Amino acid sequence: MQKHLQRRAFTLIELLVVIAIIGVLVGLLLPAVQQAREAARRASCVNKLKQLQLAVLNYESAKQELPANSRSHDLYAIMQSNNSSARWGWRYILLPFMEQLSRHEIILGKIQAQAVAGGYTPNSNQPELNNIIDAWLCPSDIVQTGPRHAGANYAACHGDRFGQSTKDVFFDTQGAFISGFDCSDGNWTAGTCKKRSVRLKDITDGLSNTIALGEVRLGDGTLDSKNGGQGITNGINQNAEPIRCQELLDANGMYSGTAVRVDRAIGRRGMDSNEPHALFQTGMPPNYARCGSGDHGNMMPGLSSYHQGGANAAMCDGSVRFIADTIDHDVSSNRKNNNRTGPSLGGVMGALGTIHGSEVNQL
Repeated sequence: MQKHLQRRAFTLIELLVVIAIIGVLVGLLLPAVQQAREAARRASCVNKLKQLQLAVLNYESAKQELPANSRSHDLYAIMQSNNSSARWGWRYILLPFMEQLSRHEIILGKIQAQAVAGGYTPNSNQPELNNIIDAWLCPSDIVQTGPRHAGANYAACHGDRFGQSTKDVFFDTQGAFISGFDCSDGNWTAGTCKKRSVRLKDITDGLSNTIALGEVRLGDGTLDSKNGGQGITNGINQNAEPIRCQELLDANGMYSGTAVRVDRAIGRRGMDSNEPHALFQTGMPPNYARCGSGDHGNMMPGLSSYHQGGANAAMCDGSVRFIADTIDHDVSSNRKNNNRTGPSLGGVMGALGTIHGSEVNQL
């Protein structure tokens, strides 16, 4: 009696069907996995920003003022002979309040040793300045900082304008991290500059309505606005209209002109007080075009991130908000010059960056 042979394998058609089904399932699951990973990165980013703002508030509790980005009161007595205290920004000042006391003391020792010569600056090639500080970096940022200058994604709010000034008194359109001294007479001689940093009582628009810190994409030394690029154009000053940065972009999102050196790109020097490394402005919505008159000339970006649709910002009360790209804003108005009083000209986005412009009713 003839026995039927039992089939022990798939046919080619069945195998192809199985492979096709697996491919479809992977295609459906992959976006969900990517979204889950980005959600985790974003949560980590929010936590880092909250912890950094907590360090700011701890500093304020100890010193009764917010840290000045430039002309640090902590360093001014040491370095006023050549005014080089201006180079050391707010992140360096906060190191003791974020479990980085040892690094702070090493840097301070070298600052004291070279105070007169001014040869030790935030872009010196030294391990204590080069080693990455993880608390300053958002996990979603795609730029690798490398071993130089301890780059940072989290910057301080300076208001709704392009440039900082180390000789300003308080104006309504300035932010929480304005410069540390009023030397409006132009005299840098010891004892003539008035100590002038922001205190919480100065923020009359409300702590929950005023941005202190926020995310900024690290510069990658390219002209690609979709990543870490930045543009350069003549005539950008403190009063410029932010729309002028947008006008530098072509249809592919590339800036015209010459790219900056990568070590001078936005956020690359974490302890430097220069605008592109330490500050951001609220004269433009998140993820807007960013430019200046040079790699350090009024190169003050707005908020930006690789999170979909906006960027995170820490308010002066310690809370963290997600600011959408679609927030009300005005990028076509010329910023106020000498008489910078009253509400911001930058819409709700501009108002969030100012400390006492009386715009609280707009929010």
